[in-house]
Amino acid sequence: MNAQTHTQPQAPGSSSVADSVRRLSDAAAESLASRRGPVSAESLARALTDGPWLDELMSHVNADGSGLRLTGEDGFLPALVKAVLEKGLAVEMADHLGYEKGDPAGRGSGNSRNGSTPKSLDTEVGEIDLDTPRDRNSSFEPRLVPKGARRVTGGSPAGWTR
Repeated sequence: MNAQTHTQPQAPGSSSVADSVRRLSDAAAESLASRRGPVSAESLARALTDGPWLDELMSHVNADGSGLRLTGEDGFLPALVKAVLEKGLAVEMADHLGYEKGDPAGRGSGNSRNGSTPKSLDTEVGEIDLDTPRDRNSSFEPRLVPKGARRVTGGSPAGWTR
């Protein structure tokens, strides 16, 4: 699945889409950082929806089906779930190997990243084509998206099925 970027024509002198995204991301991060206590799904969702981020997203969704789709093929939610899962898998790989991607400390470590393996997952928001990282020794056992998992419901490892 390829994520498509929906852009509106811009008036001369207006800021770029990349600048808008950067400002929206900064606003969401600032909102989240201003909250007290541990981060929960609810506090993160509130941080994203309190600022301009959600309004900007929804301005690209049209009732007639044109524009940005929320679910299904090429939808925003599947693309978001894919990005979150792949970021989580990258964190798991860094923890497994003991060094971050690109860190010179990994040279000569005896194990290193070795590309990724494609995986299709059925989720509540649509099918996701995921790139699961692998290591040279084949010792990486992801917990977030276990090997062999093909379907997820509820978003937790307990909801994964083969």
